[in-house]
Amino acid sequence: MTAGILPKNVQTSFEVFNDCFYGLVELHPLHIEIIDTPEFQRLRNIKQVAGAHFVYPGATHSRFQHSIGACHLAGKLVRRLKTKQPELEITDGDVLCVEIAALCHHLGHGPFSYLFMDEFLPRAWKKETEESEEKRNGESKQTTATQFKHEEVSVKMLDHLLNKNNLKKSMKKYNLNLPGDLNFIKDLILGNKEESQERRDKPFLYDIVNNTVSGIDVDKFDSFARDCHHLGVKSNVDFNRLLLSARVCDAENRTQICYRDKELPHIYEMFRTRYRLHQKIYQHTVCAIEEMITEALLKADGVIQVKGSNDRIFTLSTAIYDMEAYSKLTDHVFEEILYSSDPNLEQARAILLRIVSRDLYKLVGEVVLEGSDDRKSCERELSDLLGEDGVFVVKLVDINYGITDETPFAFYSKDKPGVAFQLRLMGASPVEPKVFSEKLIRVYSRRVDIMAQAKECLEEWRKEYGFVEPSKRLPIDDGTRT
Repeated sequence: MTAGILPKNVQTSFEVFNDCFYGLVELHPLHIEIIDTPEFQRLRNIKQVAGAHFVYPGATHSRFQHSIGACHLAGKLVRRLKTKQPELEITDGDVLCVEIAALCHHLGHGPFSYLFMDEFLPRAWKKETEESEEKRNGESKQTTATQFKHEEVSVKMLDHLLNKNNLKKSMKKYNLNLPGDLNFIKDLILGNKEESQERRDKPFLYDIVNNTVSGIDVDKFDSFARDCHHLGVKSNVDFNRLLLSARVCDAENRTQICYRDKELPHIYEMFRTRYRLHQKIYQHTVCAIEEMITEALLKADGVIQVKGSNDRIFTLSTAIYDMEAYSKLTDHVFEEILYSSDPNLEQARAILLRIVSRDLYKLVGEVVLEGSDDRKSCERELSDLLGEDGVFVVKLVDINYGITDETPFAFYSKDKPGVAFQLRLMGASPVEPKVFSEKLIRVYSRRVDIMAQAKECLEEWRKEYGFVEPSKRLPIDDGTRT
């Protein structure tokens, strides 16, 4: 980090972190002030891969570690562009803003990361709406629940962090211009390349933290590499090669970050790694455990309460509307339920006791759907066919590369390093896949004693509708320890 961003008479006090991946990582003093706040420190207690540590013992890494890693990579990339291409006129302020955006881009995660936002909250709000309508004798009720993206909550938490800890004064001390630079940081987190009013002359900066066009960004670089490391999954992606080959090129009347054409195999491998992680871990091996955690949180919602701003009281599902309350929610809620003597938490506690005693929901089987199949109808029909209300869990699963056949990727060649050309991964090589996603219906049972009947029922349904035979695919994991 250059010292140019530091005004005169301001003491330079960079701090060094020893990261398990990158070794010694040096952070700007403003980063340290952000990190040393309760709102950022809570990320230590939010696991990166939700319930994976119950199957993969090494998967205890947190959003805290990932955030620092992403900040390091963002700084490394933007400073390399600054050195290689001085004509871009990247300033020290640009570098600092990009690093802060990478550092804070996951402030909005709740307990167990994506589980809270994608599984718990939608089901809690749906349950609340249904119960309210039932109390009103079936009359419709306008709910205030809104589906959030974690980036949106990250921006709200960043505002809360800065205001509560009086850090806007520190931002000005390090020559950041407010509100312009703060708006720029927020737009980097949100991926607002088109809507942002800041840095319109440097659109390539929006490709670094949250690339909403191709998905190639430092968030994925760090999370995939870190997850593979802690989960024990082999990965052949060399992110350093990608960072070294990155340069800004002209593409369709704007500038964007491009990669050498010979790095196409590494791009493939990055998205293939994503697919493997989802197929083998995120949406398979630990899926039953995460379903159990979600159900426990749903039963505890309304019983566990947290104090927010102005001493208002919030539940697990409403705390997201108040950042003071939300900042108090971490993975500790698991132990709070597990060790509680509150009789109102008995049902939630019973589910978590099953997890820690390895009495897990069992995988009955899965059915592969074709692209034209109505997944919701299949889910409802299969649920009705299985019967035994409250025994089976029927889940819709979408496993993909995180891209489509229309996703554009920008490259440059050795002969024309300043001009970008686009490739789509589908069809770029005869040996690469022609389909980047698969849709499944997966069935779990809360009881072991009826597994045989459930398997027969699922197999009859599969044959009747002509779905792909499971034996024609790779073996599926039953969720036992690895």
